[in-house]
Amino acid sequence: MFDPDEKLSDPQGTSVRAFTRRHAILVSVLFHILLLVALLCWYVPNHSNSVLLTGDDTATGPKPRDANVQEEPSFPPTSGENVPANEIEASLRSAMKDAEALTDELQLSELEKNLNRLNDISSDVSVQDATQKIANTLGLAPGPLPAVGPVAGTFDTDTAQIYDVTRSRNKDGDWVYQSILVDAAGRTQKIDLPRAEGESSYSTFQQLKQFPIADSIYRQVVMPMLQNMLNAADVAEAQALELRKQKADEQSALQGPVTPEQRVPAEMNTPFLERKKVR
Repeated sequence: MFDPDEKLSDPQGTSVRAFTRRHAILVSVLFHILLLVALLCWYVPNHSNSVLLTGDDTATGPKPRDANVQEEPSFPPTSGENVPANEIEASLRSAMKDAEALTDELQLSELEKNLNRLNDISSDVSVQDATQKIANTLGLAPGPLPAVGPVAGTFDTDTAQIYDVTRSRNKDGDWVYQSILVDAAGRTQKIDLPRAEGESSYSTFQQLKQFPIADSIYRQVVMPMLQNMLNAADVAEAQALELRKQKADEQSALQGPVTPEQRVPAEMNTPFLERKKVR
C-alpha cells in the first residue's frame, strides 16, 4: 500500500505539503464532476445535433427542486459548435461559485439530479461528443487506466489519480474506505481514506457507475483537469522554493563570507562543553 509518510524525511517539509495538497485535490472529485455535469446540462442542448426529445416539451424541463438546494448555475446561451476555451472556463468558474456553498450531501443530491436531467435531454452519443469537444477545447488528454498486465517500475505518486473507491467491513463491523489510485503508466495502488472523505468519495463513484455517461465525463475531462491542477501546484511550489533560495543566496552575499568564529559561538568552545559531552 502507498505510504503517505514515505517522503516525510524532507527537512523543509516540501513532500509533506505536496502530499497534503495532492490529497486535497484528488478528493475533490465530487466537486469537479458536479461542475462538469452542470456544464454539460447547458452545453449539450445548445451545441449538439443528437439531442433526444421524447414526449411533450415538459419532459425535458427541470424537475421540482427542494427549497434547500441552490439553483442551477446559469450559463450564457451560445450558438455554434466551437466554444472558446475562455467561455467554458468562465462557465466552470460560475458553477464553482454555486457549488462551493453546498455540503457534500447536497452536492451528491445535485449530481444525481443533474445526471438524471442529462439523461432526459440527451443521448449517450451526444454527451460523448460534447465531452470530447470540451476536452479538445481545453487541451485535455484522457485520464489513465489500470494496465492489463504487470508494469515495471515503482508507483508514480506524481501522476496518481483516483480510479475507484471501495469499502469493506473491518473486524468491528465498521466501514473502511480505500481509494484505488492509478498512475500514468497504469500501475495501481490503494490508500486508506478517512471515514468522512471515504464515504463521500465512495458515494460519488457509485453514482458514476450508475450513469455510464458520468463515468466517461470523469475519465475524459475531470481526471486530466485534476492532473493539470496538480501539475500547476507542483510548478508553483518549485518556483516558490527557487525564489526563497535566491533570496537566501542574495542575503548571504550581502553579509559576506562566514568565518569559523561566526559559525561556532566562542562560548561553545569551553571546558563546560567538553564536560557535557562526557556526560
